[in-house]
Amino acid sequence: MKLFEPFSLGKLNLKNRIVMPAISTKFGSDSGGVTDRYRDYYMERAKGGAGLIIIENTLVEYPRGKVSPTELRIDNHKFIPGLNDLAESIQEWGVKVAVQLHHAGRQSNLQITEGMELVSASDCFCSVTGGQARALTIPEIERITDSYAEGAWRAKIARFDAVEIHAAHGYLISQFLSPFINKRTDRYGQNLEGRCRFLLEIIKKIKDKVGHDFPIIVRFSADEMIPEGYHLVESKYLARKMEEMGVAALHVSAGVYESKEWIIQPMSLPPGCLTNLAHEIKKEVRIPIIAVGRINDARLAEQFLQEEKADMIAMGRALIADPYLPQKAQAGRFAEIRKCIACNHCIGRGSEGLRIKCAINSEAGREKEYRLFPAAERKKVVVLGGGPAGMEAARVASLRGHQVILFEKKGELGGQLNIASKPPGKSEITDLVEFLSNEMKRLRVDTRLNREPSLAEIKALEPSVVIVATGAQSVSDLFPLIGRFHSVEEILSGDVPEGRRIAVVGGGQSGCEVAHFLAKQGKEVLLLEMREEIALGMESSSRKILLQDLSALGVETVTGFTVIRADMRKGIIEGRSGNSVPITKSADELVIAVGVKANREGLESIEEEFPELYWIGDCQQPANIAQAIHSAGRIGREI
Repeated sequence: MKLFEPFSLGKLNLKNRIVMPAISTKFGSDSGGVTDRYRDYYMERAKGGAGLIIIENTLVEYPRGKVSPTELRIDNHKFIPGLNDLAESIQEWGVKVAVQLHHAGRQSNLQITEGMELVSASDCFCSVTGGQARALTIPEIERITDSYAEGAWRAKIARFDAVEIHAAHGYLISQFLSPFINKRTDRYGQNLEGRCRFLLEIIKKIKDKVGHDFPIIVRFSADEMIPEGYHLVESKYLARKMEEMGVAALHVSAGVYESKEWIIQPMSLPPGCLTNLAHEIKKEVRIPIIAVGRINDARLAEQFLQEEKADMIAMGRALIADPYLPQKAQAGRFAEIRKCIACNHCIGRGSEGLRIKCAINSEAGREKEYRLFPAAERKKVVVLGGGPAGMEAARVASLRGHQVILFEKKGELGGQLNIASKPPGKSEITDLVEFLSNEMKRLRVDTRLNREPSLAEIKALEPSVVIVATGAQSVSDLFPLIGRFHSVEEILSGDVPEGRRIAVVGGGQSGCEVAHFLAKQGKEVLLLEMREEIALGMESSSRKILLQDLSALGVETVTGFTVIRADMRKGIIEGRSGNSVPITKSADELVIAVGVKANREGLESIEEEFPELYWIGDCQQPANIAQAIHSAGRIGREI
């Protein structure tokens, strides 16, 4: 595969064309230093076989340029020893490493910058972070360009192989590039040439400071994906200018905070959705182009290389989900790859100021703590339920040497994931089902489908451990109901109602997704939610796209609506608003999507029979994929 051919950035030789791009982890210390957790996380990705790892956003001006409380710092020599430890721990595995130089500008707030005012190209406000920024003066601009050069110099001292300038995603350099923000009338504004000046001066100062042989990569948004921003025509001009300045490679991304769904694309956007931008930039320059944007499959990455859309492929969340993707793909072991499903659990946590976790890889960020060791005593383990929690528990227990028997009452593995994959834009959830199912075969887990064993049958197996992962069942008894209704599971399993107008009671994520599904089927959908907003609790980018789709499909949404009773023989749903005003809505058929409850039917006495018994996943407490996988992984390591 071309993906695994050696490649060069100037004089920097890489063993393959796979790049791990910078993704903020929040694993740094409170003072901005490298921690053991941080180093363990990146070492695992280095062991997995990427060609180049770009360390996440690293601060050049403290504290004003911070985007997170624990952002790594490179603004002072005292951070060089820790950065050197990090660089060398990655390089030991034959992987090259760059550090990303960063300044947040307006895209921060006073809590993060420790009370220091925010700055930008012009006076502006960030509606996403709530940050109000003032325009930088020219002397301040010159000091910040110096700070980028000094950061690159410290990176070189710390033995990094390259630096990446973060000029994308609406951060400070991007704010100068963008007509959306930059309203200056001096030499750093007015026109495209002026808006590019800040970045080009940074490049020049870095080269003057570290020499022309030290590679500089620039990550930039080729399209800001907002009407007032800059777009591809301007980006092509900028690309040519950066090539003239001697930049080693261009890392082509998209978006700003106001179009955040294009920065870290959710599952509803197609894999490789930014490669067209990379391809257009590649036509303009001769230096290498790095493509990024939800590329979670090595075969897809290979396709983009063969089509000459890019020279290298960035795989960020894909390497969080499976650090060993490069090794496995190079060996042709594609069935063993745990593919990222773009659920954005990692990014959602980061947006809340929390350290990232991966929904489907509980080891991410816990590499040392969660390292698997053989069990001290080999046990017989019975797992009840073949959903994500049951299969993950079986997988981990089997890897540790236990004998595992897994029962699933249906004829296929996957549990609720098979339902969750049915709404529009959710099909890649089946990749997780496929991975876990393949692991059951590879690890020779004794998998028994269409079996719901009795307590007597389980006891006859004489297990040392029983793990219950029987999932959840729909709640449907919150209000009086006359006539027939549909559950979310029935609808998404293919039982599409015959009526024209369908009411969905419950505007959480599952209710909104089933409304989306029905609207795509041509139904007229009424969505009723007791809270004041719908789809609350969803990751923000996924929620934004879902709400846009519901609106475009004409889904009628009524919030603040509490259902009192429904009579589907008459086709009416009675409810009240928050101030008790009675409301009546009409519909041909009804879908109830008000949540689920733990399914423990027939298992009331099981704890009395087996001293070592664990409840995991939804039957412990209804939750999401991440909680199912993480609870299962923890138990699999404990037994």
